Amino acid sequence: MIAAAKRARQIIGGAESDLPTAGKKPLSVAVEELYDGDVKILSEADATEEDD
Repeated sequence: MIAAAKRARQIIGGAESDLPTAGKKPLSVAVEELYDGDVKILSEADATEEDD
């Protein structure tokens, strides 16, 4: 649930989503993205490695 909440905050902040978002709450979109595998969850260490 933490990942969904963080993703919802990103969507609220203007992050793009590949899913249709019209009429949907940001948390619903985030949960659907996670369920579909459209968003990958990385640990902080993994995220740092990808930035390099």
